[in-house]
Amino acid sequence: MADVFEQDFPRLNWRQNYQFKTEKGWPKTAHRVSTALAEPEDEAKKEKVASEFERLISKRKWLPGGRILANAGTTYNKATCINCFVSGPRTPDVDSIEEINNELGRCMKILASEGGYGINANWMRPRGTLIQGTGARTPGAVEMLELWDQTAMTLTKGPEMAAERDEAKEKIRKGAMMVTMSLWHPDAQEFINAKAQAGRLTNFNMSVLASDDFMEAVKYDRAWDFVYPDYEAQPDLYEEVWDGNLDKWREEGGRVKEHGSTRARDLWEKVMRSTYENNEPGVQFVDTINGRNPLYYCEYILGSNPCGEQMLPPGGACNLGNFVLPRYARQIGDRFEFDFEEFKEDIPTAVRALDNVNDISAFPLEKQAEEAQLKRRVGLGHMGFGSLCLMMKIPYGSAESVLLARKIQTTLMNEAYRASAQLAAEKAQFPLYEAEKYLEGDMVGRLDDGVRKQIERHGLRNSHLLSIQPTGNTSQVAGVVSGGLEPVFSFMQQRTAEQPHLPDHLQRPERDPEREGERIFPANTQKGPQWEAEKQYREIVWRCKESGYEGWTVHPTRGICKDVKLEDYGVRRMKEIGQWDPDAAWAVKTLDLTVSDHIKVMEQFAAYTDSALSKTVNVPADYSFEEFKNLYEDAWETGVIKGLTTYRAGTMSAVLEDADQNSDGSGQSSEQSPRDGSDADEGDEEDVNSEDEETCPQCGSTELIHEEGCEKCADCGYEVCEL
Repeated sequence: MADVFEQDFPRLNWRQNYQFKTEKGWPKTAHRVSTALAEPEDEAKKEKVASEFERLISKRKWLPGGRILANAGTTYNKATCINCFVSGPRTPDVDSIEEINNELGRCMKILASEGGYGINANWMRPRGTLIQGTGARTPGAVEMLELWDQTAMTLTKGPEMAAERDEAKEKIRKGAMMVTMSLWHPDAQEFINAKAQAGRLTNFNMSVLASDDFMEAVKYDRAWDFVYPDYEAQPDLYEEVWDGNLDKWREEGGRVKEHGSTRARDLWEKVMRSTYENNEPGVQFVDTINGRNPLYYCEYILGSNPCGEQMLPPGGACNLGNFVLPRYARQIGDRFEFDFEEFKEDIPTAVRALDNVNDISAFPLEKQAEEAQLKRRVGLGHMGFGSLCLMMKIPYGSAESVLLARKIQTTLMNEAYRASAQLAAEKAQFPLYEAEKYLEGDMVGRLDDGVRKQIERHGLRNSHLLSIQPTGNTSQVAGVVSGGLEPVFSFMQQRTAEQPHLPDHLQRPERDPEREGERIFPANTQKGPQWEAEKQYREIVWRCKESGYEGWTVHPTRGICKDVKLEDYGVRRMKEIGQWDPDAAWAVKTLDLTVSDHIKVMEQFAAYTDSALSKTVNVPADYSFEEFKNLYEDAWETGVIKGLTTYRAGTMSAVLEDADQNSDGSGQSSEQSPRDGSDADEGDEEDVNSEDEETCPQCGSTELIHEEGCEKCADCGYEVCEL
């Protein structure tokens, strides 16, 4: 029997993140999840539908998002199947102490359910403005965000010790959060520079919202005003209407008060400089987001999930699942070709599965459950495009790869919308579907004529169907494929993975109060293993020096980590057919690419995606600042890309390194923050704990039977023979 996972890390990843109790092997996980996803179906077809779900999941042709894999069909009745949520204060009086406290409570419930959390900060009064009735002045939006950051830090820290009961999860999902702010807000400059201070707002990803007006002001060198509602002049209107949407405020007759101005180019320079040096903030193009939103007629979006592939209103949820593209590659001679017919056949099954998640999942808040039923959003995406390009001998970023991206995404778009129309005929339309308005939207205009006619006839089951996630943990479980639409980072990568706890043998180094200001840990010279300080960018990381444990580190913000090495799926398949050549023109890695290569591929996927996509453009350390700025402006000019982030080599302590090159100290590395190196499609790093004990590669059992050159697992029957 072949090893399902092929490499140790994916197997352990499954065990740490998705194995329920003592579930024996991946097939058991696939069966549990599939059975749960089929639960909303009519009794007569439930078994058949579950079988179809299981066919895709067991073969890892399609994988639901991490929260679905971890929680569907388990006894964790308060743990959600939804990856992330966008929240926000509720009118009236959104910036009162009471409502701030309420929103913090909502944040706690979301994080405790294992969901990621997104929020827009426009509604918070700027620093120094008067708090009526007390004479005090507000600390401002950015300072207020520290309350949320500390909440996430405390609530999801976990015990950092091994689980002692079967029903206890090995780890707690980290508190992934996203905060956005519009560039008209008076605190925008403080927001832009927040991450320049080490250790500040570490649980947040941060993005600025750039409007078309702002980008045009940059282009034509115009002035830019910082404004905020004049709440002193219109207190009743402010209390009743204000929710962070400045356009809505003005439409309701609200006036604004100016808080200074600057050249738009100077403000953009600050955004770009911070992103160039600190990788944050990211940039989201708010008018593109709302102009291309299929529900433009009934919602306005100012926030996103932590990775930026789901643009959502308050109450919105990320219901995610992804096709594993390399598993649709079929060998033709000395290369692989993508099987579009098989891909098309499987898309309706995946749409049905995600639609059912809206009915089986727990939701932390009633507002989120209502939103899911009214709109039935799903986010169907894919992973492994970079690995697929290797297998097809197509250089990522080439004209051929651009055509491949377009064909894959248009196929997914058309077949997903067709499937949703058929589900609407079978079950019902989503309640907020308004045919005339919906059919005038941007996405419907991109569909094939036959699909549009089906929508005109039946409506749609789901308001949104498509997004492309970063797929951190799930891309490992899928077979170590490249994440989302990303290129292959390296053929053999070294990944720094967060761990739930240290092995029993290791003792965590203690803080030295006399050196507390340096934010470091001293070496333990009294007992146990020795630790050595290692400077990584602005941070001090402590690395274990004991023989056999050198890969273990203690990081000031990520906590306990371990280095692991992984070989890309595409590389392994090409080796199997004797065609692997790391020096071939088609063997492209991330830092072999120009910025234009990234944008050309990204544009094709973005044009045919109704929500958004998560994309990190990696550039070398010596990439010029002027060219770097052009990257974001070019993305806006496409009119379809809704946002992106970047990573410039060497600007943060590395999470991902090129193991092939790194032996001589010259390898490339990537921070891979929660927005792009995540479980999700999720928003946390690959959290896997290695073990030295001899275990079954299939299910992790230690009950192995040794017989004449073979080892057989007593629990799941897995066999390894050396004959």
